[in-house]
Amino acid sequence: MKRFFIWVAIILFVFLLFIFISYLFIDALVDTEPVISQNSYLRITLSGSIPEYQPHDAFEEYLRGRSLDMSQIRTSLKYAARDDRIKGVVLRIGLLRTGFAKMSELQQIIANFRLSGKKILAHLDYGLTRDYYLATACDSIYVTPGGNLFLTGMAAEITFYKGLFAKIGVEADFEHVGEYKNAPDVYTRQTMSDNQKMVINEILDARYNEIIRSIAQHRGLDKEKVKYFIEDVSGFSPESAIESGLIDGIKYEDEVRDLFKEDNNHINYVSAEDYSRIDPSSLGIDENERIAVIYCAGTMTGGEDGSDPYFGKTVGSSRMIRDLRRAADSPLIKAIILRIDSPGG
Repeated sequence: MKRFFIWVAIILFVFLLFIFISYLFIDALVDTEPVISQNSYLRITLSGSIPEYQPHDAFEEYLRGRSLDMSQIRTSLKYAARDDRIKGVVLRIGLLRTGFAKMSELQQIIANFRLSGKKILAHLDYGLTRDYYLATACDSIYVTPGGNLFLTGMAAEITFYKGLFAKIGVEADFEHVGEYKNAPDVYTRQTMSDNQKMVINEILDARYNEIIRSIAQHRGLDKEKVKYFIEDVSGFSPESAIESGLIDGIKYEDEVRDLFKEDNNHINYVSAEDYSRIDPSSLGIDENERIAVIYCAGTMTGGEDGSDPYFGKTVGSSRMIRDLRRAADSPLIKAIILRIDSPGG
């Protein structure tokens, strides 16, 4: 019996050792600096919510592939602007669900890249309002043949749970302070208060006006005309979008890519997921003196980072304090940027 347990322990040890070695191998494989050929273009695909930052996970990246976060997007476009091997960027946009703060920052990142003189071209299959809002920051916008562009107004909806709680014999009890502190209203009311309606309308109006301003500015259109497109037309075929001045052409992605060709030379492709891993020193970017970027992404709690079935990803105060002190004590760190993507806590 003793020998049996010894063999079980040996097998378990070998198995764990195999897992550990496999992780090191995969980590080295996915973290290898990519080889960038001359006459290349950078392809960036943006969709979904786009996290602020996601930690490196070798197994996850090996099995499911890399997915871009805001940090990688900033890095890729910053490096591409300095890299003579990169002729331009194709920005593939589809079904964005990120907030307008990130959308605005992405527009600024694109504007900074354009200062290099290189072209960044947006390509959409089916563009919704968010997708098109971001695309307008690019030099040109192209839509796939047979695609569509939908520019719609802004709306917000809220679900109230007081009636549901009453059916199961539960009554929510909150201490209410301040006229506009309405987070508990979803549990204590069945309709929106006047103050909550005013807040939501103010937010919707601000975002709607920003969308109109951005489209009008980047596309050289009158604001009233843009407002008409959104409120009275909404849906556009590629052909009608060209006639309205909303896009620049109807092309498949390979045709957009070919716009970077010079003298019919071959154009190479590199993804932003790979490109963000290049060594900045190879581009003459000196990072001896650094600015630390500390991410606070998730609901704020005490202790260490974790996850919660209700709040989702959580940010621990102990980890934040430790990172801030470590950055402050480092002689290489000249400044600290704290990036917060959090609902509070």
